[in-house]
Amino acid sequence: MVKRRATNTVSALPSKEEAVAQHQKYAEAYYELKAQEAEMEQRLAAIREEYSPRFTQLKAAMDASGKVVQVWAEANKHNFDLVRTESWAHAAVGFRTHPPKVSVIRGRKDDDGKAWTMKKALESIVSHDDAAYFSREVKLNKSAILEGYRDNPAKIQEDIAVYGLEIKQDEAFFIEVKEEDIS
Repeated sequence: MVKRRATNTVSALPSKEEAVAQHQKYAEAYYELKAQEAEMEQRLAAIREEYSPRFTQLKAAMDASGKVVQVWAEANKHNFDLVRTESWAHAAVGFRTHPPKVSVIRGRKDDDGKAWTMKKALESIVSHDDAAYFSREVKLNKSAILEGYRDNPAKIQEDIAVYGLEIKQDEAFFIEVKEEDIS
């Protein structure tokens, strides 16, 4: 378990022996928690298995009925021209219009007969210098900064401070229980 650094109130500084004793209690609680979670998952699995056949039947019935309603709605799209949704006794039925998106034309091939891709489309736009349809993204090269920091931390800290940046490294306290039985 990882915990962010927080202020803990303790009446007196514990000795190492007290800390070791408390870590054993921590581990015992952890093991019991894992055992309870495993038991709960077994019970949930049994419940899921019990209900699974009926859920499968109900989903199949919903799919069959839904297809009939969809066929009717598509044949009567004029009913949805003004109002995209009709409210019926047991459900709302309608069409949702999704936001437009840019996609590759299905079935298009390049000069070599290979499938057209978004990457090829971008290359084509750039080669035609149609600047309205592409952007050039500039982003911070954090990996290069950190690489330099490993070699010369003081210099890199000084260099990037000019740009209002610094390299920070957080610290977090943790207790990792060894996955073995302590009984």
